[in-house]
Amino acid sequence: CDLVSDHCTRCQVEDGWECNSTLCVTVCGDGIVVGDESCDVESDGCVSCVQQEGWVCNGTCATICGDNLVLGNETCDDGNTESGDGCSDDCDDGNTCQQEEGWACNGTCTTICGDSLIFGNETCDDGNTESGDGCSDECQQEEGWTCTGETESLCVEDSTGPISSAEINQLLTKAQAEIEAFLDELGVFGTIDVVGTKFSVHLVFGDDDTEEEIQERIQEIGDKLEEEAREICKDEAAEDDSAKEEEDCDTLHVTYEIVQSVKRDNDIAVIYTVQSGASTLGFCLIVLLVTMLAWF
Repeated sequence: CDLVSDHCTRCQVEDGWECNSTLCVTVCGDGIVVGDESCDVESDGCVSCVQQEGWVCNGTCATICGDNLVLGNETCDDGNTESGDGCSDDCDDGNTCQQEEGWACNGTCTTICGDSLIFGNETCDDGNTESGDGCSDECQQEEGWTCTGETESLCVEDSTGPISSAEINQLLTKAQAEIEAFLDELGVFGTIDVVGTKFSVHLVFGDDDTEEEIQERIQEIGDKLEEEAREICKDEAAEDDSAKEEEDCDTLHVTYEIVQSVKRDNDIAVIYTVQSGASTLGFCLIVLLVTMLAWF
């Protein structure tokens, strides 16, 4: 080059520029940021060597997490860089907002009711969006129920009888060892989990057990659980400082439902619920997945 220009030095074209006989201009796309260029890189954040809104470019371009713009690899941007509100500050490249598990983001982030995860303003999430089961269609604990669990909620109806739900839970915890011994007597392998007023028993029966024998075992376990709960309750009522009366213990009754029935290995999950008050339901049997008849 041979012209009066800041970019024609000793009649040599400087890096990042191209010159004709009268004018020097920047070369966009050569990776060198000079002149009025604010960037020079192949990226959605750099168009015609001009840095785009929501991006920061310095050799490479990255989105700006927390600017309310969803760009590049961002799956959300709620205007901040705080995690735990649905849109995290987890970054692969240092500037990428990512939607968090259990949330749906579209401009703003909201929790997903019915996904068995408790986040945000949810007080429960039992894996569905039906009301009337303790956890409402807006994932709020319903009046008269107690929901527990950090992930999928287990909701139990509060006891209306003289024995409170908290007391029933204590009785079931104390009865667990006796029921485990009773399973051994029946020759049935089982594992037990106590949550609230529910006594969940996972049973594995033998291949030779008939449907009638299986149903008898399930009811025998329920009868034994009711007997043990009442006996422990009466022992506690006999203590001088107890607020319970022995006759109150006779209001304890057990209902059950089969919530899982799988043909493989004759596995059955049975949930026994202990309540205090007049027994109107007795024993009920609900098979949700596969009927027991399908086994045989």
